[in-house]
Amino acid sequence: MARRLRFILDRLMLTLVAAAGSLGLLVLFSLLYSTVVKGLPVLLERGVSFLTDLPPTPLEEGGGIAPALVGTLLSSSIAVALAVVLAFFTSFFTREYMFSKTSKLIESVIRAYNGIPTIIVSMFVYMVIVVWMRRPSILAGAIALFIAVLPTAHYYLSTALRSVEERYREAALSLGFKRIHVFRYIYLGIAGKQIASGVLVTFIRAIGETAPLLFTIGFLTNAVFKGIDQPGNAISLLIFNYARTPYRSYHEVAWAATLVLMVIVLIAALIIEVSMREVRK
Repeated sequence: MARRLRFILDRLMLTLVAAAGSLGLLVLFSLLYSTVVKGLPVLLERGVSFLTDLPPTPLEEGGGIAPALVGTLLSSSIAVALAVVLAFFTSFFTREYMFSKTSKLIESVIRAYNGIPTIIVSMFVYMVIVVWMRRPSILAGAIALFIAVLPTAHYYLSTALRSVEERYREAALSLGFKRIHVFRYIYLGIAGKQIASGVLVTFIRAIGETAPLLFTIGFLTNAVFKGIDQPGNAISLLIFNYARTPYRSYHEVAWAATLVLMVIVLIAALIIEVSMREVRK
């Protein structure tokens, strides 16, 4: 009787897991289908000009996402560069001195920090940076993104460093290598592709974020770029704002911008998969 009950429960759980997985795939494919069907015709019609033109007015046809594209690339690149540099230090320190109290404190702080809602990050940067500068800016948006993606960068870089076997590190130290040389020749040499994948994952996280930019980057639509200390725009923020309006021209831009963002993410994910497949081999 107990054996039959376990069999029934096993089948029931398998069915529930399969149903949940199927539902998740259905939602994913539905999103992909809707984005391609509604965004691809707009991209095909406008071509490269969609990436280089200014956004349209509510009653204007055409237009593009140039300010949002430039703002996304700049703010995300600055944020990822800052996050990766700091994450290199934190991950290397926690790897080399993993049993020290400082390492445990760093890990605890980053784990707790990872749970902070990103909208709070946006409000914090607004109060500290935007109010001080008296305007939103690409720089303020980059700082907000940096704070938001730092835990992601630390997690993937520390995972990459810890994947290096201890014997290689000990062999280098026994030969008189300094720790900086261990990092350069051992960690980067062995886990280089995993580190690069971690950087790409951090970049994907940055370009997809919306909440950190709500109060920080601004919403520039009348120029492509005014300066790093001036208001900018972002693709995710443009999608968020345009999707809430009743204007058809804005909806078309939002769907096409969603497709552009999705293509960028898929290309980065494909690069990560190829590099990690080589690592696994």
